[in-house]
Amino acid sequence: VAGPTYHDIIKKPMDLQTMSKKVKGGKYQNYAWVREDFELMVLNALTFNRFYSKFWNEADRFYHDCTEIVFKVKGKSAPPGMYKDLVLECFRQAEKERKNEEQRTQKDDTTEKKDLVAGSQVTKITLPALRPSPDQQSCVPFKEIMLKPIEGHFCSWMESCFICGSSGASDTMLFCVDCGEAFHSFCVNAPIHSMGASSVSGWRCPNCKICEISGEVPQDELKMLFCEMCDRAFTTDRIEPPLSGAPQGLWICGQCVDCTSCKNTSEKNGISLKFWSRDPH
Repeated sequence: VAGPTYHDIIKKPMDLQTMSKKVKGGKYQNYAWVREDFELMVLNALTFNRFYSKFWNEADRFYHDCTEIVFKVKGKSAPPGMYKDLVLECFRQAEKERKNEEQRTQKDDTTEKKDLVAGSQVTKITLPALRPSPDQQSCVPFKEIMLKPIEGHFCSWMESCFICGSSGASDTMLFCVDCGEAFHSFCVNAPIHSMGASSVSGWRCPNCKICEISGEVPQDELKMLFCEMCDRAFTTDRIEPPLSGAPQGLWICGQCVDCTSCKNTSEKNGISLKFWSRDPH
C-alpha cells in the first residue's frame, strides 16, 4: 500500500505485482524490458524513502542481489535500462549525505566543555513563565494530530484542513486570504461551487471574517450576514436597504447579483457592496 504522498512524488509507479501481471500477459519479450521496469521500481523506492531507512536499505539490497544473480546469470543479454544512471546517482547522493552527517556529528576531542573552562563563573538563570498567547481563541473547533517523526517528515509540507485535520479532497480546499489556513469547503459550509475565482482568492475563514463594507467586526456578531453564493460577510446595518436581523431564506450580496434593470451600473465604481437580493438574477 502506497503512502498518502507517494503519487505526489512518484509519477511513474512500478511494483512486483504489476511486473508479475506483465509476465503472465506476455508483455515482456526479453530480459531488457524486465530490467527496465525493475530499475524503475528500485529508483522509485530510493527516491521516496529517506537515505538508509528500512525500505531504502531493502531497495539497495534488492537491486544489487538481482543485478548479480538475475541479470548477470540468467539474463546475460539484458543491458542496463534507461534508469540505471539515476539509480546509481541515488546511491552516490546517499553516500555523500552519510559522509556529511559523519563530519557534522564527529567528536572534537580538542574542545573543552564550557563548564570545565568557566567553572564557578557560570551564572544560572531562571526563565520566566511563558505568557499567554495574545491571539483570540478559534471560533471553530479544530483537530490536533500527533504524528510520529517519520510521518511528520512526509506530511509537514502538506496542506491539512484546520478543522478535520485531513489532507484529502484537496480540490475542495479553500485558503484564508488573511491567516493562510486551509479548510475543506464542506467543513465550513462554504458554497465553493458557486464561488468565482475572485471569491475563492479573497475568501476569509470563520476566524478572520470581517464586514466587506466597513472592514471591521461588529460588536454584535449576530449582525453578520454571509452571502449564500460567495460566503463574504456583511453587517446588517451597512447594507441597502438595512436589516434589523438575519432574514429568512436566501440572502445574496450585491457582488453576486446580476441586476436585470441597471446591469450592475448604478454605482460609479462598479458592482455595489451594499445592495443585496434574494435572487441572484
